[in-house]
Amino acid sequence: MDTILNIDTQLLLYLNSFHSEYFDWFMSMFTRREIWLPLYFAIVYVIFKGKGREAFLTLLFLLLIPTFSDLLNQHIFKPYFDRLRPFHVESLKEQLHIFNENPRGLRSFMSGHAMNSFGLAVFCALLFKKKAFTFFILLWALLVSYSRIYLGFHYPGDTLAGMGVGMLLGWGLYRIYRFIVNTKSGFYHLRKTSYNTFPILITGLIIVFCLFATAYHNYIFIEEFVRRFSRLKI
Repeated sequence: MDTILNIDTQLLLYLNSFHSEYFDWFMSMFTRREIWLPLYFAIVYVIFKGKGREAFLTLLFLLLIPTFSDLLNQHIFKPYFDRLRPFHVESLKEQLHIFNENPRGLRSFMSGHAMNSFGLAVFCALLFKKKAFTFFILLWALLVSYSRIYLGFHYPGDTLAGMGVGMLLGWGLYRIYRFIVNTKSGFYHLRKTSYNTFPILITGLIIVFCLFATAYHNYIFIEEFVRRFSRLKI
């Protein structure tokens, strides 16, 4: 176990070492859940547009993903493994590149961001069954997970475990959802729907563009501030 933990730590230091001032800003925004609220609303919009009132069942299962994820993570995995976040480990504080944010809690294993993002990504990919959307949402979940390593908030093992459990959670909830949908009883005998995921893709791409633009603006602003400050004669 010590060997595995050591490899995990070395891998963290290696991956965390690839950083720049520009991507510091970009990743610090990309990792924030509230940034992606328009994307979540777009997913809800597409579901309701496709199924109308029947979409309430689908929405219920979508809400179960973060609910179960947080319950598993906060009440089982993190208390049981009790692994400190990397920047709380004294021997790593001077070696890690940390930027601009302190996440809640001391415990690291597993990554809640990775679990939630991959749970949502797998469930929606199975629900919509669109290749372009599947590529986009899985890439989004992967970058959200990587951002936690980039910012020094989680070990790679935390994110990989969170990704794995999140995928199982998304797949499991989707299978239960399909079982209910396929029953031939009353309200839950839902019609088949071909979803139009274009609004989700456009919303996601707009958010990414805005993040790139904002990160560039912040980077240029800091560069100019440092340049002018260095000219001052104090």
